[in-house]
Amino acid sequence: MDKFKKIMYISIILIIVGIIIFIYVNTSKAMESDPNAKALAEIKYMEKNLVELFNLMNNIEFQNYKISSSKLETSESTEGEESQSSSSSSGGGGSESSTEKEVGSKKEEENSKRYTLEAQTILENKEDIKWDIIKNKVENIYSSIPNLTLELYQIGVEQKDVLDFNSQYDNVIKVAKEEDKQKILAQLSVLYDFIPKYIEKASNDEQEKIIIKAKNNIFKAYSILDQENWQEMSNFVKTSIEEYSKILTNMPSDDSNQYVINKGYILLNELQNAVSSQDKEVFLIKYRILLEEFNNM
Repeated sequence: MDKFKKIMYISIILIIVGIIIFIYVNTSKAMESDPNAKALAEIKYMEKNLVELFNLMNNIEFQNYKISSSKLETSESTEGEESQSSSSSSGGGGSESSTEKEVGSKKEEENSKRYTLEAQTILENKEDIKWDIIKNKVENIYSSIPNLTLELYQIGVEQKDVLDFNSQYDNVIKVAKEEDKQKILAQLSVLYDFIPKYIEKASNDEQEKIIIKAKNNIFKAYSILDQENWQEMSNFVKTSIEEYSKILTNMPSDDSNQYVINKGYILLNELQNAVSSQDKEVFLIKYRILLEEFNNM
């Protein structure tokens, strides 16, 4: 019976591996035959990273909770350590190897930690900007730029639009070193301006093109939030709503995404209301919810 189970498990594993290889091979072939697909994948990867950098500037995360650990310090553990120390010194017999001590120490350290779930909310956010994470991310993104450059040339993007992006990314590295929040937000906004141009060239999905243009204007508003230029922010959000409305105009009545698309439109208008209220936290809360919804489209 055990032998039969083993054979069955091995068979299942082999089938799963075979399916994965089949999907990978066919996806690779499809991308090789369609240069636009490869370019679109690189553009979306860059877009995702730029969005993450935007969000890091205000410690915005899409997870509702994070796991944190803290060290437990009790009188019982202290007393236990003291009695263990005295008994080992007085006993004199039997000695532990360094490996055993190391393993025991790690187990004790792990057992002395307490894990808790902490809410990830805008109103409770008291943390400083994590510049070490931002700098690391900025540097890591740089390694993907050569691939993006090659794919953009493959689909016929103007040389100026390619080289200007690369040049502007150099400026992101410079301002990241300075740890200047406003400068890096402004520079990210300049960079993101290229994404709709690239998507326009690489994608045949009209809805995707509209959403990326709408997002571009949202990021323009977001990038000047700390300046409290509410009128200019309002103009950017208004332009985003006008762009997004094109989806509603052209959407068939039986579209399966109708609910999600309508919800996106409502959230855009809610963001405009947040600008009218001239409250930063209200804007950030609605901005976060809106971005999550865009990711579901």
